[in-house]
Amino acid sequence: MSDDVGSGLSRRQVLAASGSGLLAAAAAGPGRCAARGRPGPADGTPEQIHLTWGEDPARCVVVSWASPGRAVAPRVRVGQRVIPAVGRAYTDGLSGEVTWTYHARVTGLRPGASYGYAVTADNDGNAAEEFSATFTTAPEGRAAFRFTSFGDLATPNARWLNSYGQAACAVAAVETFQPLFHLLNGDLAYAGLNPAAQPRVWRGIGHNVQASAAGRPWVSVPGDPQ
Repeated sequence: MSDDVGSGLSRRQVLAASGSGLLAAAAAGPGRCAARGRPGPADGTPEQIHLTWGEDPARCVVVSWASPGRAVAPRVRVGQRVIPAVGRAYTDGLSGEVTWTYHARVTGLRPGASYGYAVTADNDGNAAEEFSATFTTAPEGRAAFRFTSFGDLATPNARWLNSYGQAACAVAAVETFQPLFHLLNGDLAYAGLNPAAQPRVWRGIGHNVQASAAGRPWVSVPGDPQ
C-alpha cells in the first residue's frame, strides 16, 4: 500500500500548526504511523483506530478506537487541543470477553482543511511513539469530491469463515484513490459465522481497515447489502 498522501493534499487547504489545532500536511498519514508494539492483555494501547463523520462533515470528525484493556484518560490531540474520549465497553455473550472502545468528537474544524492528530492514554504501551495520522474535512457547499464503496469485506485471516487473504488488498485499493471517505456497505466481518471467536473477528477487521480508516472516514452500514 502506498503511504504517499502528498498528491491528494496538494489540492487541499493545508494550514500550519496554531492554537486552533491545525497541523501541517507534513504530518504522517495512516501509512506512516508510528510502529506499534505488541499490546498486553490489560493495557490501554490504542488499536483499530478509525474515523467517522460528525454531524457536520466540514467541521466535525469522530475518532474511534479500542484497546486490549481499559484505557486510563484516553484522548486525542489535534495541534494544541486535547479532546477526552468517551469510553464504552461491551461483553460478548458467548465468551464473556470484554471489549473496550473509545470515541472522541473533534469539533470546530475548518472545511476542506487537513489536520494531524495523535491517539494515546496514560497507560498507552506505545506512549513514546504514539499513534498519529492525518485527515481532511469535507468541503463546504457544492464541491467536487471522490468516494469509494464496497461491501463484504471480512478479514484477511482465512481461518475464519468468509474471510479471505485479499481483504487487506481491498483496503489498500481504497488508498490508491485517496477518497474523501469510504462507504462499507454491509457484511462487515462475518463474525456471526464464527461464534466462538466473535471478538477476535471484529478485532481482525478493525486492524485491517485501520490502514485506511485512520486517515479518512469509513461510513459503515450493518447488515447484508443483498
